[in-house]
Amino acid sequence: MKETIDLPCNAYCGCYLLFNDNILVYVGVSCDILYRINAHRKNKVFNSIKYIDENDYLNAIQLENYYINEFKPKYNLSLAKLEHKRAMYGENFNINKIPYPSGWNKN
Repeated sequence: MKETIDLPCNAYCGCYLLFNDNILVYVGVSCDILYRINAHRKNKVFNSIKYIDENDYLNAIQLENYYINEFKPKYNLSLAKLEHKRAMYGENFNINKIPYPSGWNKN
């Protein structure tokens, strides 16, 4: 019989990266990564997952923004959240005024 591995029930928060054959295909952020990954199985092809543990929403979207801009994953069709906010607010953009979605910590 194979050994069991403990899987914590707490929600993993942070920036997650989906890969297919070692190619980055999607980057996202969530305060419940396991739930989001399950949702992505319906419309994205990937065979491995990595994540960066980050409980602060602003830090997480900055990571997401970096990976999307640097690697241009094929399933990230629109702007990263941070770029979207910059475009939306223009010269009035202030990263410290971005609202935190429910479930995220504010450090």
